[in-house]
Parts: sequence; C-alpha cells; structure tokens
Amino acid sequence: MASQRDRGKAYMEEADKALKRFALFSSSQKYEDASEAYTKAGNCFKVAKAWAEGGGAFTKASELHVKLGSTYDAANAAQEAANCYKNVNPEDAISSLRQAAAFLTELGKFKQIGRIHKDIAEIYEKEGSYDEAVENYVQAADYFSSENNKSSANDALQKTAFLLTTTRGSADPSVENFARAAKIFEEVATREGGREGGREREGGSETETWMMEGSSRWTRRPRFADPSGSSPPPSLPPSLPPPLLPYRAVRTGLQMGLGALGK
Repeated sequence: MASQRDRGKAYMEEADKALKRFALFSSSQKYEDASEAYTKAGNCFKVAKAWAEGGGAFTKASELHVKLGSTYDAANAAQEAANCYKNVNPEDAISSLRQAAAFLTELGKFKQIGRIHKDIAEIYEKEGSYDEAVENYVQAADYFSSENNKSSANDALQKTAFLLTTTRGSADPSVENFARAAKIFEEVATREGGREGGREREGGSETETWMMEGSSRWTRRPRFADPSGSSPPPSLPPSLPPPLLPYRAVRTGLQMGLGALGK
C-alpha cells in the first residue's frame, strides 16, 4: 500500500498533467481539475507530515483558485499552506497568511482577517520578533473591534500590552511603552464593562490605585493620598506591566508579567 507521501506525489503529477492538457474552448475545467488534485496532494502531505511539500501543493491550489475567480477558496488554500509552513518555515507561513488576508479583504471578512493577524503575531512572538508581534496584535484587535468581537479584541490588546513591557527580545520596555500598556489595560477594562473595584480599605472609602514614581517604579497608594507620603507601599518590579487602574484586565497583565519573570 502506497504511503501518504507517495499518494501526494501522485496527485501532484495528476495536477501537472491536467494543466498541460489542451483546452479547445475554455481552460477553466483544467484549472478546476488541477486545483482539486493539488488540494488532495496537500492533504496527503499533511498526513505524512511532509510540511514543505504540503505548503507548496496548497500554494499552487490557491493560485489556480485565483485564476478561476474563487477568491474565498484561494484564501482558504493559502491558509492551509501557512498551516504547513508553520512547522518548517515561519517566513513562508507569514507570507501565505498575508496573501490570505489580502484575498479576504476583498470579501470584507474582517473577523477572519483578525484571526490571521493574530496567527502572524504568534509566529513573530515565537520567533522573538516582538516589535512585529505587537504590530500584528494591534491590527488583529482593530479587525476584531470592527466586527464587534470584544472578547477577541481584548485578548489581542492584552497580548500587545504584555509585549510592550517585556524585557525580552527587541521590544523596548521603556517608560513610554509602560504608559501605552497601561492605556491598553484601561481600554480593555472599559470594554469589559467597568472595573471590579480597586480594593476598598476597611472602614473607609479610599480606593487604591497605582502611581508612577520616578522613571521606572510603580507603587500602590490611596487614590487621594499625598504623593509625598511618608510610608510608600512596596513597588512592583520595573519589568511588569504598570496597572494604573485595578481592573480585572490589569490583574491579568500582572499575572502574565510575573509568569514571564519566572522563566
């Protein structure tokens, strides 16, 4: 019995032959036959974990769908190619995902484009390219927001805020990025419908908040306390996202930061 990889190669040969076939009146039929064979080849290569060959087969299928005017099918095939390339060639995976996003833009499928940018961001993050990851998480959040998908938008924004304050890679954990991250956490909290409450002190109504001290220290004080108080509370490690408001999203960011410090 032939292996899945051998079957994939056979389908590739079938597709190539279909493309060489003479068409008297219309070439659409041979394109349809070839795209179907390339797709079958790609699926066989996926089962065999022949990722590079699978990516190539799906890419050829996508190109033929473009010739047939099937933009949505072209986008799906490009995404399938990216799923294969993720395992062997991140750059090719990103290229295929961007191609899929371009196809989907024509169709107005913004939620799917948001997912694609999230996928791109995750690839960049895994490769240590944090600036590019931030850019694509922001784009993902914008596309999700345009479709009123608040949960997915918030997730992408929180990832953005964390990467803005990480000490790893090329992302700059500067004061400006801390401030930007804090604004993102505040935006997320507002989207989630307000805060759960910054912890109220016993017997009083003073609510705690986080304030900036100097250039890199974040300390917790009563909101209306004198900034020059004589006994400031302990400060956060400077590499953590600065929670200006004690919202649920801010706590999530802090947990993410603590997890990163522990690695």
